[in-house]
Amino acid sequence: MAPPDKLHLTLYYWIKNTNRLSGLVDHLQDLVSTVSPEHRSRLSIQTLRARLNTQREHCTEILRLSEGNTNRYLLDIDAEIQHQSSFLDQLERRLEAAKKLREEAVDLQRLYESRTATTMRDLRVTGKTASCHI
Repeated sequence: MAPPDKLHLTLYYWIKNTNRLSGLVDHLQDLVSTVSPEHRSRLSIQTLRARLNTQREHCTEILRLSEGNTNRYLLDIDAEIQHQSSFLDQLERRLEAAKKLREEAVDLQRLYESRTATTMRDLRVTGKTASCHI
């Protein structure tokens, strides 16, 4: 079993130690067979093994739930990133529209000023107003 990320490191070592403990229980069971029958009843290897297996199952369930929570958290982060990207795209489109609108306003102002200047110059030269067609 390869060690997982730091989030599960404690549980990983717990499983590793329970696996080692399982080996020790096997060895203890071998030793029990050499003990006299009156002392064997005190050594409840099967109960010890059942508790060990129950703890291993609980640990595995904790790891599974932890992984599920991590996946949900990552999905939430992904959704937030998508939302922010969409919002940023919308802001960029608005910025481009604002730049275009400003350029159009500058062009209109130049056109107005050039026509006004032309009209004023013609008025000074001729003394008559020229008709404006926009």
